[in-house]
Amino acid sequence: MLKTKSFIYILLAGIVLLGICIYIVFFMPFSSLKDTETIRLNSPDNKLDAVKVERDAGAMTTAQHLIYIVPAGHNPNPKDIPVFKAKRVFDLALSWKDDQTLMIQYSKADISHFQNYIYSSQEDQEGETRIIEQQVK
Repeated sequence: MLKTKSFIYILLAGIVLLGICIYIVFFMPFSSLKDTETIRLNSPDNKLDAVKVERDAGAMTTAQHLIYIVPAGHNPNPKDIPVFKAKRVFDLALSWKDDQTLMIQYSKADISHFQNYIYSSQEDQEGETRIIEQQVK
């Protein structure tokens, strides 16, 4: 009788532990995304903003660094695709070379996405913006 009770308690503890692990792995990363705007830089002609957002998914992940180009004064829309997406970015700096050229400078980055054009769902703005990706040593 005592062995049966112990077995049931151990089994229940294992099920609870398994449930916690499943929650942490599958649900927690999606439920705790936090986007924080860290840089907003207006283009020289005041028509566009380069916006850097840090996306933090919790203690068990590395923050993503996303750069969006949006109409001046607007916030990035979740439907918009960032022009630059990376993790473990060091010494990141943004600057506009001219009205249509955004320079992205960094000393080190793990880049997962880079594109040299924009399409914004806001105001159906689309066009080409050249982005110069430059690694600084």
